[in-house]
Amino acid sequence: MTENFWKFMLHGSYVAFVYATVAFGALMYRHISDTIEQRTVQLGEEIDSFYNPHVFVALSIFAVFFCIFVAALFTHDELDFVDGVTNSTPGLIFFVLPQVIAINIIQIWLRAKWQRTSLRTNGFLVRKILSERFYPLGYNQLVRIHVEQESFWCVVRILFRTAEGKPEECSVRLYKQGCMQLVRAIQKHSSCELLMDDRFLPDGTSPTGI
Repeated sequence: MTENFWKFMLHGSYVAFVYATVAFGALMYRHISDTIEQRTVQLGEEIDSFYNPHVFVALSIFAVFFCIFVAALFTHDELDFVDGVTNSTPGLIFFVLPQVIAINIIQIWLRAKWQRTSLRTNGFLVRKILSERFYPLGYNQLVRIHVEQESFWCVVRILFRTAEGKPEECSVRLYKQGCMQLVRAIQKHSSCELLMDDRFLPDGTSPTGI
C-alpha cells in the first residue's frame, strides 16, 4: 500500500470520526430522553423483549454496501495513485463511506436493542425505532388484536383504549416465536377480541389452540 493510501485513510477516518461524534451524540440523547420518559410506565417487571425484524433487513443492506465499498477500495489501484487528497474527492469518498456505513450499522443495532418491544407482567410496551413515541399497553386497555403473517415475520395490529377512553391503534412487527409468546400472554390476561390470519398457524388451528 502506498503513502497516498494511508493519507486517504487518515483523512477519511477524520471525516468518519466527526460523523460518528454527531451520530452517536444524537443517539445517546434520544436514548436518555426515552429512558427518562419511560420511567413513568407502570406495567410491572420485564418478562422478555423482541426485536423488530425490519432492523435485520436494514442491517443486511448496510452490510452489503459496506462489503461493496471495501472491495472497491482494495481492488481499484488507481485510487492509490491520485495526486493529493484535497483535489481528489471521488477517491476520498471510497475511504469515507465504508467507515460511515459501519457507524450506521452500529447505530441502528444499538437503537434497535434499546427500542425492543417489551413484554411485562401487566402488559407490554411497544417502542418505535424511528419515532420518539411509545405505547404502554395494559391488558385491560386492549380491545382487538389482529395478527397477520407478512413474509418471514408477523404484524400485530392493536386496537386499544387510551387513559381517556379514546380508541387508538398501533402495530408492531415480530418474528413468529415472539409473536406467539405475546399472543399467549394476551390470551391469558385479557378477554379482548383476537383475530389471526390463517397463514399464521400452518396447521390451521384456532387461536385458542396455541
